Amino acid sequence: MQKKKLEKKDKVLLGVLAALIVIVIAVGVFLIVKNTNSANEQTNGITSSAASGEINSSSQTSSNADSKSSDKKSSDSKSNNSAVNSSSSASDNSQNGGANTPSNSSKKKTSSKATSKTSSKAKVKGDKVKRVKPKDHTSHATNKTLSVNGKSCYVGDTITVVMNITSNKSIVNYQGALKFDDSYLKIKDVKSNEFGLANASGNEVMYNASNLNGMNFSETGTVFTATFEVLKTGSTKLDNNLEIISELIDNNIKQLAPSEYKATIEVYD
Repeated sequence: MQKKKLEKKDKVLLGVLAALIVIVIAVGVFLIVKNTNSANEQTNGITSSAASGEINSSSQTSSNADSKSSDKKSSDSKSNNSAVNSSSSASDNSQNGGANTPSNSSKKKTSSKATSKTSSKAKVKGDKVKRVKPKDHTSHATNKTLSVNGKSCYVGDTITVVMNITSNKSIVNYQGALKFDDSYLKIKDVKSNEFGLANASGNEVMYNASNLNGMNFSETGTVFTATFEVLKTGSTKLDNNLEIISELIDNNIKQLAPSEYKATIEVYD
């Protein structure tokens, strides 16, 4: 009987030992599994963080690249717009015939006209001869008139006769005489310009001048002025004869042709 009890105790002890062993093994397995899971979680976390970092970095790089690309496109667009506007402006100016900007041909024409006027005056060398323009009377001695070269002059009045020359040549000398009818007109006074001489003799006024520097009559200059008293009514004519009018060319005196000058007589009452 005692032998059997011992066997039973042994069985119990063996069962307890077996249970303990199972528990220890179970605990060990649990701890191993737990540690393994923890390690895996840490690994996954690190991997996820690294992946997230790479994604963020890639996203940022892509964003920067897109930003640069956008800026470049904007800059290119501005350049293209500027070029288009410039081209359009040039095209508009071309189509409008340069309405906004004076054309070169217009400038040349204006310049050519100004130069032409200047050169026309510059051609005539010599001293400028002034022009005399007396004023007509506002009242008269009588109501009787005398026609002098078509001008109505009143009897008893003193009238002024002016001889002028117009020419684009540089005149070095001239000579002539003005004849009048002394039954209608009485000579009172004669005045020459600063370059010549003029005097009355009988029924004519003789005049002449000589200037090697040249006399400029391009804007019409006065040769002489003569004053007369109107004696009676009727009609008379002043006869001017410009015998000599010359220019100096290569130290030679050349007589002007009638087309190269104009001599006029003006009457002022």
